[in-house]
Amino acid sequence: MNLGQLKDEVIVAISDTSFNDSLDEWINNSVEQIIDDANVPGFKEILSVDTVLGAASTVLGATCSGRILYVGTATAELAGGVVTLEHLMKMYPGMTEVGDVEYIAVEGNTLYYQGIPSTVSTLMLLHRRKPIAMVEDSNEPEGIPSHLHLNVIVPKVAILGFDRIEDGIEGKKVNTIAQSIRYKQGLHELMCWVAKRVPHRSTSIWSH
Repeated sequence: MNLGQLKDEVIVAISDTSFNDSLDEWINNSVEQIIDDANVPGFKEILSVDTVLGAASTVLGATCSGRILYVGTATAELAGGVVTLEHLMKMYPGMTEVGDVEYIAVEGNTLYYQGIPSTVSTLMLLHRRKPIAMVEDSNEPEGIPSHLHLNVIVPKVAILGFDRIEDGIEGKKVNTIAQSIRYKQGLHELMCWVAKRVPHRSTSIWSH
């Protein structure tokens, strides 16, 4: 299915056209979440990022999802690796220590690092990139096989619609729950599809 067809199916599923202006964003965000939930292969990307003189952070590209699987220099993995921003600030409260980069943290599209190299240094990152956003109605979702679009994308988006439609209802949100069940079933089908295409190996960064 393409973006236009997916929007039509969502409208049918929720029987409501008042959310039409939000559907493009909902569908693109849902595809991104589905790919992450099912760990769909084909989204690893190597980035080369330069530090900034006198600064403890730099900006990553818009396609970076924030899931950093590996970080190092051109010759070796960083001694510390990837931590949360909170952890980084506990170790380096002032975020001003000068020296080789040992730890990084990612928040949104910002990469924080400590120490701060005295000269510009290049970091090599392996990350999970975001899928290409659909803009035109003729665009198709990346990474998800077409035979599963109806089973996994449509209910994921329909959950967003029914959550708003049923907001304030006392008791169970029947339609939201029904679409959640459909999504879990569709996600299971997608994960089975993924499992058949990813060779079994010992757990490592390369399996994410």
